[in-house]
Order: sequence, then structure tokens, then C-alpha cells
Amino acid sequence: MIDLPIPQLQLFPPFNLDAANGQLKRGKQRIALRRKTFEMLCYLVDRPQELVTKEALLDALWPDVIVSDSMPSICVAELRKALGDDPREPIFIETVHGRGYRFVAKVEIAGAIASSSRLASAPQDPPVIMVGRATELARLQGFFRQTLAGARRVIFVAGEAGIGKTTLVRAFLRSISDNRVRIGYGQCVERYGRGEPYMPVLEALTRLGQEAGGERVVEILDRLAPSWLAQMPALLSEADRTRLQAAAQNVARQRMLRELLQALEALTTDSPLVLFIEDLHWCDFSSLELISAVARRTEPARLLVIGNYRPIEMLTSDHPLLALKVELELHKQCEELRLELLSRSDVAAYLAERFADLEKHSLESLVPVIHERSDGNPLFMVNMVDSLVKNGSPFLPGKFEPPRSILQMIERNLQRLSADEQTILETASVVGAEFSAAAVAAGLECPVSAVETCCTRLSRHEQFVTAQGISRWPDGTRAAHVRFHHALYRDVLYDRVPPSRQIELHRRIAARLEQGYGAQVGEIAAELADHYRRANDGNKSAAYFHLAGERAADRRAYREAEQHYRDALAMLLSMPESTERKSRELISQLALGGIMVATRGWSDVKTAAVYSRARALADRAGAAASLQVFNGIWASVATRGELHMAVAIADQMLDLARGIDHPRALFLAHYAQGVRFALGDLASGAHHFLKAAEYYREDDFRDTPDDPGAMSLVWAGLIKWLMGYPAQARRLTDDARRLALRLNKSFALAYTNAIGAVTDGFLGDFARASAASKEAERVSTDFGFPIFNGLGKIAGAWSRAEMGEVGDAVASIRSGLLEIDAVRFYVFRTLYLSILTQTQVLAGSIDDALVSAQEALEANPDELFCRPWMFQLRGELFLRRPVHEQNRLELAEHDFREAIGLAREIGAKSLELRATISLARLPRKRGRRDEALAELAEIYAWFTEGHDTADLEQARTLLES
Repeated sequence: MIDLPIPQLQLFPPFNLDAANGQLKRGKQRIALRRKTFEMLCYLVDRPQELVTKEALLDALWPDVIVSDSMPSICVAELRKALGDDPREPIFIETVHGRGYRFVAKVEIAGAIASSSRLASAPQDPPVIMVGRATELARLQGFFRQTLAGARRVIFVAGEAGIGKTTLVRAFLRSISDNRVRIGYGQCVERYGRGEPYMPVLEALTRLGQEAGGERVVEILDRLAPSWLAQMPALLSEADRTRLQAAAQNVARQRMLRELLQALEALTTDSPLVLFIEDLHWCDFSSLELISAVARRTEPARLLVIGNYRPIEMLTSDHPLLALKVELELHKQCEELRLELLSRSDVAAYLAERFADLEKHSLESLVPVIHERSDGNPLFMVNMVDSLVKNGSPFLPGKFEPPRSILQMIERNLQRLSADEQTILETASVVGAEFSAAAVAAGLECPVSAVETCCTRLSRHEQFVTAQGISRWPDGTRAAHVRFHHALYRDVLYDRVPPSRQIELHRRIAARLEQGYGAQVGEIAAELADHYRRANDGNKSAAYFHLAGERAADRRAYREAEQHYRDALAMLLSMPESTERKSRELISQLALGGIMVATRGWSDVKTAAVYSRARALADRAGAAASLQVFNGIWASVATRGELHMAVAIADQMLDLARGIDHPRALFLAHYAQGVRFALGDLASGAHHFLKAAEYYREDDFRDTPDDPGAMSLVWAGLIKWLMGYPAQARRLTDDARRLALRLNKSFALAYTNAIGAVTDGFLGDFARASAASKEAERVSTDFGFPIFNGLGKIAGAWSRAEMGEVGDAVASIRSGLLEIDAVRFYVFRTLYLSILTQTQVLAGSIDDALVSAQEALEANPDELFCRPWMFQLRGELFLRRPVHEQNRLELAEHDFREAIGLAREIGAKSLELRATISLARLPRKRGRRDEALAELAEIYAWFTEGHDTADLEQARTLLES
């Protein structure tokens, strides 16, 4: 048997409080207080150093009476007068503005009387006690000191569920709260957290904007990160929201990141900023990318990002957080605090602090039992002790059978709640880790006020949930916003709901959310998709997953978009087969294909599989659907370099388009036919690209991320140069760029600049080629287009080398080739290897250039459009080889004549001119040289335009000399 002491006299010099006898004294002088004021003093003194909210005071002191919210303030004012306390420099009671009060004086206990042997006599609401984490807390405080000095830090706190990650971080945050620091909190959610881009970041920023001084946060976001502020409706008026959303359209993903990074750094100029993101193992890819960007920047900033996670959730090798952490650790851009289980001495320290007035020997028999059965997990340990306290069990370990797992502990604590409270929490678990009382009320079909009253009461008693303010829905609904203390609480509660009941609750909750968000339902599309999936409504779930995919794509969060579209397809496939289902599946497959083209490339195996499935679906969906699928398949085949198959598919597309007789259909078909130029049919290729441009209508492609109108013009420009029309080539290339720029479509901008840079290079305008290449790389990097990033590198390095900046040009071209190879972009390889060859010549690497030339000639024999250039380059290389002169000249002349013959065959007048110039320069006897010059004069006379271009100027100079 153990007797627990009950505090008799509480001392905070020069005062002593005798709660049992209702007396407050200063020395021997008794100080008179009103009853409620005295009760408030007792309540605060019982909780020294703890923040006590006004809501907790109202609930504790006026539980059954409706009083004004100002009553706690009145009582505190009376207490300050009685204690002689100055609110500006408090000794006893500190005001935490907007939240509540804290008794800051040190409280000592004097005197004790014996009580019964039951733990029920122990304090019922013990303060949070943290043991075994002194080292980790000190490290966090050290990181914060570095942050104060301007060193940004990213810290990961890792450990199993219940090990105290959140407790540690919150203890740290409390320890720095007097440093005029902004603290933002964001929570990742398991069910739809990964699918909602930037969810925890937006949550943290929204909370910062709603706190005291939040107007400064909003002002900085409006000025530096408007695309982010547009996604925080709680901080905006309707007019500001409309303004910002209009301005945020077509903002690149990388630009969004740059905006927020600048805004976060601006916020730290006023005061340090700490962002705490909980449960990173459920974090979305985009938020992780932001954390990575924060860590990688080298600019000084008083910014500290802390995220906790469970390592067990990262067992899969492809978990994005694992890859991020490893990469940052490799470059020493983050730190990890891995929390271990508590030792037996830690458990002893906890019990000693929890029951400070018990003698040490009284706890000795309990320590090994608590440690063994909790495995040193803090949450297990605390729940076990709480269970002992609340059950009033004696300290007789042999007679007490504590639960074997945390789940059983939670169950036991739940059973102490009323039936109504349990039902409300169970329904809340169906809503999610965080929930609005309005959603719970919809599930229960009861008044919102009943749910709010219950959750507020539980929150004040710190049971299971914590109040998080007010949630506001677009239809005007305002209700309490609440979150579970721990994900395990929600899991246990959710498992208690029978499956049939789960289905019904998910259905009701989803229906109410739809109503509440109305036209803005897209903001919670991923959440609704999950609810309807769990409600066995595949129809609506698929629709909302598709909508979530569209929203993610709009935010340039392509990985999330891909996952949403795949989820939509999974839901559709779970539905009975029907014509409607196939039609919707086709739409989602094509949307998925569009995303994968941008991120993986046309030739990726998974991209091809998507279009293959779409083709099977399109067979019965009509000519228009079939044409769209054929377009995707054609692109996949063409970019793999399978040119003859691509032409065969293009022929089928043209037959379909003529039957449809619609401008969009005819555009797609003629555009596909343009691939003929790569096989050497330049005239046909130019004709079809220009014909496509005639059928182009902006409105037909308004809903696509690319703009094929600009793309058709840029290809026509390249072909026109090959055919010997330099002025037309320049005009068409400029038209393509202007159209892409006016429409502000990222894919088209990257495309036209990457291909246009090659045309600029052929025209000899390397300065323009270099500028276009840089723009292609910039847009491709911002939006994640690996193909055009690679092509931009290739054309840019060639241009710089031609302008004398040889440097790392060859290495850059090889890097670009690796990038396009990685996404299986094999078409036009002859062209890009020819550019590599020419750049190696400029770098003086003749042997390497000969190897590249041979590789180019063997890369794809079907690619005839630039093959004459390759023969001409190899001939020039032979002239530089240290071999017998006669043999050297013969090899060169052979290649020059091969180039001339092939160029004439395919109608590539510009390449014929280049090869003829090389032939005329060969040192030889007078008669043969005159013959070569005559050939040059003939081809030069053919040209009717572009005489200011480099090739024609060379020809004229050679003829005149």
C-alpha cells in the first residue's frame, strides 16, 4: 500500500495558498477574494508554467452557466490587483495574447496529509513531462541559435509512432516562444495528403496569416508569392481572391517555388521563422520539393524547418522522403534527430516527476513493469500510467494487467467517454485526422452545435482532440475545426466503425462537403475522391480523382497529377463494364498520357502502355476518339525513330480526319504527316506542316498544355531552310515563337525555342540560337520537360562553340544527349550527333569527331533529312587527318559528292550548297577546280533569297576569289 500526498499549502512568496480552507495569505495577512476569483487562482496555481486557455477556464469554473467571454479577464484583473502584479512585467500571471494565461511564479508545496492508497488521489491533469530527451532538446536549441545568426536549417526528427517526436518539438517551440519568433504548423494527412500538393505548407502559411501580426505575412505573400496567397482563401476577400487567381494562372512550378522561397526569406527579416511540418512520411511530393529547395539555398535566412516522420513508413526504397533525406544528408544540408526508446532510468525519471511527492522506494516496483510493458515507448508509457491513475489501481504490479498495446490503452480510455462522445469521435475519424464539426454533424445527421459542444469539452480536457479554430466553407458554413492528438487515436476509432456504417458515413460526409464547397469543390477534390472511394461510389470517386489530377496539373505538380489519374482509372475499372465507363476511361487515359508525355517523354514504356490501352478503348468510341489515340501512338512511335511506322499511322490518321472533316482533326492528321521530311521527303513534310497551320484554330487547343500550331510552324521553318529558303525559314521560326509567347504555353515555348535554335544555327545566327536555347532550358527546368532541356543544351553548346566559347561545349552536348536518351527520345539522332561532330571539330578533337560522325551515319539510316550534312562534315574531317595526301583528298571528295548527290535527291538545297562549297575548296589541278566552281556557281544561282546568310556569303566570296 502506498499513501499519496495531497498538497496542503502552496507557496509562491510572499504569498501562500491554502486551497482546502479557501484562504490566500501574505505572511499572516489574509487577502479577501471573490469565490470565482479565488477558484481561478487555485486553477492557475495547480498548473504552474502551463498555458491555460480562456476556454479551459470557462469550462472549469463556469461549466453549467452561460457567462460572458470576458469573465476570465475580469477575474485575472482582480487577481493582479490583489497580488500587486504588473501585466507589463508580470511576476505571477502572464497574459498570452489571444490565447490565455500562464502562472509563471515558482510554486512550492508545504505540508502533506495521508490519503487512501489509490492513484485516484494523484493530480488528474498532470502537465506534460518529457524525459530522456535532454540531448535532443539541446540540439534543437543549438540549431535555433544558428538560425538566429542567419543560418537556415532543415531538421528531421525521426522515430516510431508514440516515441515522442511531437512532444519534443513542441517542448522546443515552447522554449523559444519568448524570442519574438513566428511559428507555422502544418500537418500531413495519410489518406489524401500525398495527393494534395503543398497541403501542409499552405496550412502553415494560412495559420501564420490568421495569427496576431498576420497582416504582415499576407502583405509579404501578396507582394512576393501571389500564386501561393491565391490558394489561401481564408486570408482573402472575394475581390482579392479573384485578382490573385487571375494573376497566378500559367505560373510555372519552379517560379512558384522561387516566389515562396523569397517570401519566406522576407518574413525572416522581421523575426525568425520556424515551420513545423508533422508526419512527413505522408507528405506530398511538392511540399518535399519545397523543403529541398529551402535546404539547398545558400542565402542567409533566419529560417528553421522541422519535420518529423516515422521510419517504418519509409521501408519502400522509392519513398520520396527517403530519397530527399539521403540527398540532403550527402550535401550536409540537413540534420536528423533519431529518437530512441526510453530506458528504464528514463521511465523512473518520468514516474518520479509525475508523482514528485512519493518516496523513491515507493515507485521501484512499478518502474520495471511500466518499462517492460511499454517497451520504452513514451506514448505507451503515459497511457499506461494514465490508465492506472484514472482506474484508481493500487501500485501492485503483480495484480495489475496493463494492456499489451497502445490500441488497447486507447480503447480503455474511450470507454470512459459517454456513448454520444464515442459516436461523435468515431464519426470524426471517418472525416479524417483533422475535421470540421459541420462534416461530423452531416455524418450523424445532428445539429452542428452538438458536435462543437462535445469536441470543445474534450479539447478543454485534453482528451483525444485539440481545437484548431474555425473552418469556413464557401457556402458560408462556419464550424469548429478540430484535430486528433495522434493518428493512432483516429485509427482505433475508425476501426470501431462497422464497415456498412463506414460506407454510409463517408457518403453523407462527402455529400455535405460537396454542398458546402459548391463551385469551389475542386479545392477538396482529392478528399472527396477518397470519401467516395470508401463509400463504394466508384462513379463519383473516379470523377473527383480526375478533377484532382487536373488541379494538380494546373499547379505543375505532375507526379501528383499522374497518381490522381491512375486512381481515377482504378476506380473506373472497379465499375461494371459499360459504354460510359469505357468513354470515361479513355478520357482519363488520354489525360494521363498527356502528363506522362511531359514528364517521361513520348517514347517511355509506360507512356506507350497508356496509349496502347487508349487505342483499345477507342476502337468503338468513334473516329474522333480514335484519331486522338492514334495521335498519341504516332508521337510515341515517331520519337522512338520508327519513321516508316509513324508514316503508316499518319496515313490512317489522315483517312480518319477526312471522314470527320473538322479543323482540329485535319490539323492533327497533317501535322503527323509532316514526319515524312525526316525520311527525306522534304517537300511533302513542309507541305503538311503548313497545311496543318492552315487548319489551326486556337480554341481547338485551348485545353491542352502544348500548342501544336506553334510547333507546326517551327518545323516548317527548319524544313524550309533545308530546302533552300532561308528567309522563309527565319519568318516561320519567328512566327512560331511569337505564337507560343502570346499563348504563354510552357510546352510550346520550350518546343519552339529548342527546335528554332537549330534553325537559327543553320542560318548562322548563333547569338539568336544561344538565346533561344537558354529560354528552352529555362522553361524546361521550370516545368519539368526533360526532352527540351536536353535539346536546349545541345543547341546552346553548339552556338557557344561557334561563337568561340568552346570550353565545356562538348561535355554539355553529351549531357543533353544523355537526358534525351533517358526518356527514349531517339528521333533526329543523326542531326544531334552531327552537331556533336561539328562542335568537336571546333574544339580540335578530330579523332573524337570522326567517331561521332560514324555513329551519326549509323544511328538511323532512315533519317535522310540531314544525312548530307553528315557526309560533308566527315569529308572535312578526312582533310584534317595526317594520312597520305592523295588518299586524304580522295576520301574527302567521295564524301562531298555523296553529300551533294543525296542532297539533290531529297531536295535539300542548303545542304547541297554546303557540300559544293567544300568540294570547290579541295586543292586540285586547274581543270577540275574550274569544274567544281562551275557547280558552285550553278547551285548559288538557284537561290532567290537569304543572300545575307553565312553559307551564301561564303559561296559568293569563293566564286569572286
